[in-house]
Amino acid sequence: MGGAEEYLPESLEAKDIQTLLDTLSLGQPTAITPLKVCAAFHAIYILTYDAKDLPGCVKDPSLPSVDLVLRVSGDHIPNIKTRNEAATLAWISQNTSVPVPSVIRYDATTNNPLSREFIILSRCPGVTLSDVYDSLTQEQLDDICKQLIKFLADIHRHPFTHIGGLVQSDTGSIIPGPYLDEHFWFTPDVKRYFDTEDSLETLNAGGPFTSYTDFIIALMEKYIHVASVQKDLTFMLEHIPRLRAFCKVLPDFAAQLDKTQIRLAHRDLHFANILYNQSTGQITGILDWEFASAVPFQIWDPVRAFLGNTQPGDEAYKEKYRLRDRFAELCNEEGVAFLGDADFTSEIQEKMHGVSNMMRIIVTLIPRGQFVDRAPEFVESLLKDLEVFGV
Repeated sequence: MGGAEEYLPESLEAKDIQTLLDTLSLGQPTAITPLKVCAAFHAIYILTYDAKDLPGCVKDPSLPSVDLVLRVSGDHIPNIKTRNEAATLAWISQNTSVPVPSVIRYDATTNNPLSREFIILSRCPGVTLSDVYDSLTQEQLDDICKQLIKFLADIHRHPFTHIGGLVQSDTGSIIPGPYLDEHFWFTPDVKRYFDTEDSLETLNAGGPFTSYTDFIIALMEKYIHVASVQKDLTFMLEHIPRLRAFCKVLPDFAAQLDKTQIRLAHRDLHFANILYNQSTGQITGILDWEFASAVPFQIWDPVRAFLGNTQPGDEAYKEKYRLRDRFAELCNEEGVAFLGDADFTSEIQEKMHGVSNMMRIIVTLIPRGQFVDRAPEFVESLLKDLEVFGV
């Protein structure tokens, strides 16, 4: 089984990075340091400069140096992911109080000295919450949750009319872009898992979309296609007529299905993506917005990553859900009601999500060798939800 980290770029030499920086008029850093972190979609380098050489990036005049973060993308999703992160960070900075890195430069093409997509960001101070989680008291965790409530409520105040990501137009305005998902079939996956002439575009939903119904139909059409051609999914062939019938009848229920709030969501907000100042107790940065999208708020946290401390094992799993319950309690105490928009507005809407989500699990995980023994259980759940639609 392969993972996204297999498709990362090879290590870059300092001279190649310097050539890039020269073309960007960013001068010569005093140090270029590879950062050893478990990043699945990009390699990371810290660029350290004398503060006097980058005055526009200095947030603390007392510091003699300033760091920038160079993230060099793998070959997973050409063009879209880099553009999405740059536009999302710009939107967050312009419209909310959420602390995020500033975008210094980016290139969503490979027409540069690295022959790779890249983005250069300011470096937020602090340590990741996942690294210090075990040292935090409940009082500190409550305060962290209250800060997150403020940030998430701030984002939630802004409605969106499309389902998908964000991109910057040629004039610099932020406009709707394609939908992104960490469960996409990446470009290198196509050759590895498919014997067909498929591509990133034929295997994944595009977008943007204007309604929840249209979004689910687009996802389902891609899932059905994968089930039709992927060699490890032949057990799904007998169910394809019912799945196509499901897509055909969904518009008949659109009045119920489309009752949702569409909001921008990070979608992978675990504690390894949150920076924290231990001295002040303040969240100093929220990172990795590359897969952020405006989505029906029912799927704002699709893989239940929120508040996870990224540690393996049952205890970490239980702790995550304990803290999620506490987060909900604090929302009630603070009079913040945005979590209510994550509830399905009808049984049929929940069943529509159930069909789509189960198809995602079947067609993206089983070919990768995950949960193969549970395939009959997944199919049974899928067929049960389909019954609600009379197909």
